[in-house]
Amino acid sequence: MKTFLTMLLDTNNESVLNAIEKNTHFSWMPGILAFIISVIALIAAIFSAWYAWKTYRYQKQTEQNTSRLSMSEQRRLLADMIRHLYRNMVVSYSIKVKMLALKFGAYPSEEHLKKLKVNLNDIHLNLFYRNDKEHRMMDKLYMELRNYNIEIDVICQHFKNPTIDDETKKRDLDTLCFKCYYLTGSLVDALGKIWDNNSDGFMEEAKLIIKEVMREKNEKGGIPYESPFEPYRNPESFYVNKIFKDDSDEFYKGFDENVRRECGKNEEKSEKIHMIKFVNE
Repeated sequence: MKTFLTMLLDTNNESVLNAIEKNTHFSWMPGILAFIISVIALIAAIFSAWYAWKTYRYQKQTEQNTSRLSMSEQRRLLADMIRHLYRNMVVSYSIKVKMLALKFGAYPSEEHLKKLKVNLNDIHLNLFYRNDKEHRMMDKLYMELRNYNIEIDVICQHFKNPTIDDETKKRDLDTLCFKCYYLTGSLVDALGKIWDNNSDGFMEEAKLIIKEVMREKNEKGGIPYESPFEPYRNPESFYVNKIFKDDSDEFYKGFDENVRRECGKNEEKSEKIHMIKFVNE
């Protein structure tokens, strides 16, 4: 009996040769397809590597820029939030005055609300890794400010929706004002404890910041609001019972004048807070 090898070597065995030819028939199509897939995979790998490299470079650059930020500059950024939140308080109360005057038949243009948001990038948590207590404090502050931004988005949707009841909108207005002085208290506490080693250390500086904003806005031109409105009187406000605890009348007077001007018109005689009336369907 011939072995299989002998049969392969037997060139006269046509059946074997035919079988070999049949099973070794070569097609170019699978090879071309495999080549195309390989090229696509290579391009995708190159793009992924390039994107990963760009992301890495961006992250490293961000880390380097942040690491160059000094603690004194971080303090300045946080102190400037005191100014921003006080201005937010004026705008929030002015919006309340105008919405009540129009009996909730109109809402403020979204631009006025969106500008209330706080820039969270001004808080660099990595600067506080050196101390667990400081880091927890700043992380809590960051989360409170983030939630404030979220609440502004929600309130914005409420105000422009005519089907939302007036009580909900009144609650939203109170929330806007409350969050301004509440967050100011959190900032003052953090600045006092971290930089001045006591919770009241930053209080006088915060008072000077707010007084300066009051003065600047009250000296600007324009046409103050002429209609009567309920003046702001809240002895529980952090502005009143802490920052201006010995000068509450000074605060109320300056704040009410800020509101009168914010509710009024600018030098071009346009409403500073543009109100959009609901259209009856």
